[in-house]
Amino acid sequence: HSNFREAVMKGANFNYAKCIRADFRETDIEGSDFSQANLGQTDFSVSTISKTQFTGANLSQSNFISTELKDVHFNDADLERADFTDVDLQGVDFKNARLVGANLEKSVNLSSEQINLAQIDKKTKLPPYLEVVWEGKKFECKPRQ
Repeated sequence: HSNFREAVMKGANFNYAKCIRADFRETDIEGSDFSQANLGQTDFSVSTISKTQFTGANLSQSNFISTELKDVHFNDADLERADFTDVDLQGVDFKNARLVGANLEKSVNLSSEQINLAQIDKKTKLPPYLEVVWEGKKFECKPRQ
């Protein structure tokens, strides 16, 4: 298990890296690229991540609890069963991200537009201010009335 706890990473390149169950807790990650990396079961809790790409990365079962995310791109990433408790998700790119079973229940500033661009299932936990209407396997997320 790789340990990067409390590290400062500016411009780090983790393209295609394999760091399963890595410890990135309390790290400062800026302008870095984790595209196509295998980071399953990795802990990013209480970190600050900005201007960073996770395009196509495997982040299944990873923790982002109390993590600050600014200008972060999770497009095409696998975030199955990832935990975003106490995270401000405003402006985070989830286009085509797999959020199946992910915990977004206690996140803030998550928009219905972000969810509509992602892949979710009925096990995905959304904040109480959003609701999902299912029609077969298709869904529409909208603000709760």
